[in-house]
This record gives sequence, C-alpha cells and structure tokens, in this order.
Amino acid sequence: MAPKPLICPRCGREQRVVPGGPQRAAKVVHADTGREDCAAAEAGAPGTPGR
Repeated sequence: MAPKPLICPRCGREQRVVPGGPQRAAKVVHADTGREDCAAAEAGAPGTPGR
C-alpha cells in the first residue's frame, strides 16, 4: 500500500517529512520549496484554495 501524501492545511500543497536536528526529531516542509512556511500561499500563488 502506497503512503498517503501530506497536504498542508493552510495552502493545500504537498508536504514531506525530513529528519530534524538535535532540537526536534523531524519537521514537515513543503515538497516544492523545502520550507516550513507557506510563502507561496502568502503571495497568492496559483492553486491556492480559498483565495
């Protein structure tokens, strides 16, 4: 069975889990940007639901 993709609740884009550092075990980042924040959604990028 294939794993289900993670979807950002704010912008609706796909996310992925990456290993964290000494302060946290893991973090979730956007697959397209590699960042935790929704920078693309904040700018009103196409495909952003509800905008």
